[in-house]
Amino acid sequence: MPIQPSDGLVDMKGLMALLSVKSRSSIYRYISENPAFPKPVKLSRHSGRVKFKISDVTRFIDAADASE
Repeated sequence: MPIQPSDGLVDMKGLMALLSVKSRSSIYRYISENPAFPKPVKLSRHSGRVKFKISDVTRFIDAADASE
């Protein structure tokens, strides 16, 4: 699904704050181990920088809260 200009994006540092996670490696572990975890969006083919759609992140958090 292409990214729309109206889609809010959060960087890795912001995602770590939202999830109360202290390391990037924890985020990458969540990505590899949990298929429901929001997938990163590459900003450029040549850059390693990624962001995450805020709507996907909040949906993931809400689903996790509902299952507790």
